[in-house]
Parts: sequence; C-alpha cells; structure tokens
Amino acid sequence: MYVNTSQAEGFPNTFLQALAVGTPVVSLISDPDRMLETHATGRCAGGDRERLAADVGQLLQDDRLWESCSGNGPSYVRSHHDPGRALEILKEALLELAGQEIRR
Repeated sequence: MYVNTSQAEGFPNTFLQALAVGTPVVSLISDPDRMLETHATGRCAGGDRERLAADVGQLLQDDRLWESCSGNGPSYVRSHHDPGRALEILKEALLELAGQEIRR
C-alpha cells in the first residue's frame, strides 16, 4: 500500500508508479479527477486523518478490497497513462494545429 500524506500536490507520479505494479493508494488529500474512488484503485480521506487511518485499516483487513484495488491499478494506468496512447493524442493535436488531416 502507498500512503500519501502530502498537504498540497497535483497529480503525483508516485501514484502512477504504485498503481502500475498493483499497489493500492491511500491519500490524505490528493485524488486527481477522483481517480482513486472512480476507478477503485484506492481511497482518499478528503483531508480527514481519522478517515485516512480507517481507510488504511480497511485495506489491510479486507482481502477482497485489497485484491480489487490492486487489480484495478495496472489497468487504470494502461488505459489512461500509456505512453503510446499519449503519443497518439499529442500527434493528433499537433496535426490538427498544423491544419493537416489525421490518417487512420
């Protein structure tokens, strides 16, 4: 489990590194685009330290929840942060800016 207690952070690369190898993430405050909750890759405590402790405890005690979050992490990273996918999006945007057609 990766526990993030940062008070101010955008989208931590450490989240992606953890999720890519199936490590659930529990965060005190940061949950960019609500990805931890929406994609069931971990939990966000919304700034509540007691909730953070409870979320950590729940993940440690609930094997099903752990397995679910652990399994969802790598697929989230592949579908949303794959370098090949990002390259295609960038390529399409640059071609559009240059006024060229996108070949498929």
